[in-house]
Amino acid sequence: AQTADDDRWQVATETGDYIWDIRLGRLNGDSLVYRRADSAGAVQVQQIKDWFGEARAYRDAIKAGQTVRTDARYAAMIPAIDGKIPVVVAAEGAAQINDAITWAKAEGVKLVIRGGRDALFAADRLKAENVPVILTSTMSAPDRQYESYDNAYATPAKLHAAGVKFAI
Repeated sequence: AQTADDDRWQVATETGDYIWDIRLGRLNGDSLVYRRADSAGAVQVQQIKDWFGEARAYRDAIKAGQTVRTDARYAAMIPAIDGKIPVVVAAEGAAQINDAITWAKAEGVKLVIRGGRDALFAADRLKAENVPVILTSTMSAPDRQYESYDNAYATPAKLHAAGVKFAI
């Protein structure tokens, strides 16, 4: 079964280099089943947390002056772990947005949501957590029968009124 565009998750550095780019297939217990362009697989949610822990250990070893083998994956994560740059997570649905915020808080990283089709449904939390949104669907037709024809155009104004930082 093919997944929808709103099931795509990406974690990228400020320069646009993707550290993690997958399409969510489904959650299966404590596993995240995913699909890439050339493969499919499953990763334990704990493994994602472990990657961030390993990146922190890598950073700490470098700061302590220890000799470590260069690992570009972890090196690219250091500015995000240090809070110098945000982690950009592609999330469209309200559940994905809320999950991304929860994850970012647990990891102690700054977050930017890219996509944000349903950001209005999470506006209170986005504002409270100071999470900005990069809206990517302002030229889209309504996805649901109950949405007005101008929903995509009205979303930025509604986010502004709710006090959510955003970009188009």
